[in-house]
Amino acid sequence: MKKMDRITICLEKGTLPLLDGILRERGYKSRSQAISDFVRRALARRQWAHNRECAGVISIFYREGSAAIAGKMEKIKASNAANIISWQSSLLEGNVFTAISVRGRPPVLEKLADSLRGVKGVRNGSFSLAAPLE
Repeated sequence: MKKMDRITICLEKGTLPLLDGILRERGYKSRSQAISDFVRRALARRQWAHNRECAGVISIFYREGSAAIAGKMEKIKASNAANIISWQSSLLEGNVFTAISVRGRPPVLEKLADSLRGVKGVRNGSFSLAAPLE
C-alpha cells in the first residue's frame, strides 16, 4: 500500500452533497479516492501545459467500407509512426471505431489528432491525455 499524506479541506456550505453525488455517479469508493484522482488529473494537465512528453488516446469513428478514408488514415499513420504506440480498429454496427494510443509532445499529438479528425468522412473523433511520461 502506498504511503499517504493527510490533509484537511474546507468546502463552501452545500458543496459536499454535490461532491458526493459526483462520487456516486463515477463509482469512487471514498472522497479521498476521488480527490486524489482529481489532483492527479490536474497535475497531468499541468504537465501538458508545460509541453512535457505525454501519452494519450485518439479515437476516430467513420462509416465502414470507405477505401478513401482508410487510405488517408494509412498515410497519416505512416507519417506519424514515431508517435503511434498502437492502432486498433473495430467494426461497430456498420462503422469503424479506431483507438490510437500515442505518445509525444502535446502540440504534435494535437496536430495528429486534428489531421485524423479532419479526414473527410470521419463522423466523430476525440483526443484525450492519459498521463505525462516524464
